[in-house]
Amino acid sequence: MRKFMHAAVAAGAFVMASAMPALAQAPESDEPIILTLHDWSGQYITTTIMGNVLKSMGYNVEYVQADYLAQFAGIETGDLTVAMELWDTTAAEALAASVATGNTIDLGETGMQAKEEWWYPIYMKEQCPGLPDWQALNDCAELFATP
Repeated sequence: MRKFMHAAVAAGAFVMASAMPALAQAPESDEPIILTLHDWSGQYITTTIMGNVLKSMGYNVEYVQADYLAQFAGIETGDLTVAMELWDTTAAEALAASVATGNTIDLGETGMQAKEEWWYPIYMKEQCPGLPDWQALNDCAELFATP
């Protein structure tokens, strides 16, 4: 259980959690499994699903809001247990560095297909000719420079 408590799980934990009921009748520990929460809805969903799976298996689960990249330090020290969703475009290097410490385990991918899109208000199409081509943003960056 101690090794699991130090694991960073890139969503492959779904598979592990699904198999665990057949492997064990009772949790190995009553120490909390601390799942990280980040600022996008998909991550909240996958983390909540994992938390509910673990709770149904009798584990003590806590959710902690964590900085996306700083979470790796918490995982390495054991202050955080599981990160359910990471993006290759923003966290691959940080995950690799954390795994290299020997205190983090990457259990792999979930197989979910991410879709990242950019949106803008329709009135900006008049103010920024060339949209939706992202290169048009170079000519009207100042329009998007303030909240």
